[in-house]
Amino acid sequence: MFKRAPTATPINGLLMKRALTITTLAAIALLLPLVVHAKPAKPATVNVTIKGMKYNPTAITLKTGDTVTWTNADQRDHSVAATDGSFTSGNIGPGATYSFVFTKPGKFDYACSLHPRMKGVVEVK
Repeated sequence: MFKRAPTATPINGLLMKRALTITTLAAIALLLPLVVHAKPAKPATVNVTIKGMKYNPTAITLKTGDTVTWTNADQRDHSVAATDGSFTSGNIGPGATYSFVFTKPGKFDYACSLHPRMKGVVEVK
């Protein structure tokens, strides 16, 4: 007359665990392509001002592919020249700019070839 309620058995518990594991793995498989194919960040441009016989900021950190643009806001010519020779601007007149795209990681010390006491550093990660 009365039916007995089903009791948990080790087999039922094992089946539940397997079903939960399969569901979790399926969810990961569906979401993984979204993470793997995420668009990389766009390259950034970092601005350095040349004024008062100084680079401002004097030290910057950026990612591979980013660009640095130096703007001469001084009343005299300046330059930007890497000590390792990897980039050189030539003379940058008042109001002019020079840009360089950093395509490899490293630490790049630079100075003004006209005023060697003016120094800066770019670190590319």
